[in-house]
Amino acid sequence: MSVITILALHFIALITISNFVQGVEGIACYMCKSVNGSYPPCDDTFHNNQTDNLLASPCFSGRKGRIGSFPASHCNKLTGVYGDDGSTITIRFCSLDSGSLTIDSELVRSSSCGGFVLDGRHVYGCAMSCNDNDGCNSAIRSMSSSIVTIATATSLSLFAFAVMSA
Repeated sequence: MSVITILALHFIALITISNFVQGVEGIACYMCKSVNGSYPPCDDTFHNNQTDNLLASPCFSGRKGRIGSFPASHCNKLTGVYGDDGSTITIRFCSLDSGSLTIDSELVRSSSCGGFVLDGRHVYGCAMSCNDNDGCNSAIRSMSSSIVTIATATSLSLFAFAVMSA
């Protein structure tokens, strides 16, 4: 078997293996809802004492245009006051950037305050997004994914060199 054939088979094997290796462990987010103080552990000022199991690790979210749940990329907190009766709401959840080209449909790309409609009711408040640590989240790359990436890049380089040298 020639060197080119061996390198080609090695490259194909690494690409196949890399498809089965999980590349991101995921993000942990607090998940809860409190309307007018109905669930105090969720309200601000937020002090997680870890007795209420509010931290979802990893956190999964839907993705626009897709069926199923996917590892989330951001944590979100929505706080506000209902316009019709003055009751308060706090929701903590996770979400995923769906990759659309417009920021207006992506909650994860900007934090903002103002009026919005939630479950058919007008709310005045803020929607905040973060992704810098767990609980406000950062994805941690797993070592196995890094090794496969390096091995694949090395194999591709060797394959290209062998083909050009032949």
